[in-house]
Amino acid sequence: GPDWDIKPGKLVSRKGTWLKVNTRFSWELTDTQKLYLPQGVAMPVLQIGRVTDPVELKRHEWVAQHLRVWMKPAIVRTLEARQGAWFVYYPHFEDKGLLLIALADTWMKRTTQMSGELEPFEMIYVPKGLPIHIACEPAVVDEEWEKLRHQHVHLHRKIMLSSAPLTLKQDKYDIFVGQGDRRLIPELPKK
Repeated sequence: GPDWDIKPGKLVSRKGTWLKVNTRFSWELTDTQKLYLPQGVAMPVLQIGRVTDPVELKRHEWVAQHLRVWMKPAIVRTLEARQGAWFVYYPHFEDKGLLLIALADTWMKRTTQMSGELEPFEMIYVPKGLPIHIACEPAVVDEEWEKLRHQHVHLHRKIMLSSAPLTLKQDKYDIFVGQGDRRLIPELPKK
């Protein structure tokens, strides 16, 4: 597909993209039905093929852009372990244990890439002053494909949220408004 360079025995992601259980659009799938892969990651595969399932072929006009891949279970487990991971530019936060407070308007990102290089689905805008509840201490970035992206990676931290982020969409961006019960989050004012 257009998101991948096909090499012998591997796929290399041209941009941040999803590995999915079927050809549905990523926004139609739950988090457990898709795995995020950042730009530049070489993913070993056992076999690459075209989508041939009649049900999948009827889903939408872009199905022909999809590939069917077979992967080793260990690779899938590695990607599943990364599910729910976010990266933050640590100097933009006050660390209060399992609570991070945004000291400036900033981003939570699915990768350590610079925010200007990412697509809107790869990041969530975090307004100054909002708390982020995390499940464990922020971790130093240790993934090989993340560590060498740019000279400021060492200032990033990988975080796991204690619960799913609640967001509101404004223009094409998701804006973090908290975590917890969506019914308690107010609507953004209209422009």
